[in-house]
Amino acid sequence: METADVIVIGSGQGGVPLAADFGKAGRNVVLFERDELGGSCINYGCTPSKAFLAAVHAAGRARQAAKLGTHPTFRR
Repeated sequence: METADVIVIGSGQGGVPLAADFGKAGRNVVLFERDELGGSCINYGCTPSKAFLAAVHAAGRARQAAKLGTHPTFRR
């Protein structure tokens, strides 16, 4: 049976770097994740939501550009 120096629960934005840092320091690390690697924030939470909102805000600003005398072209 192997033993671990460190057990990290969750592979979210903090879990993976923490496990990697301990591994680089020579520790025997076990990382537990019950779902997708990266946790909820990376896969369907914070990061995708912020990317979507940034795109929507940019499109909204482009639509308002005509008031400033410019005429952006939208392509699909």
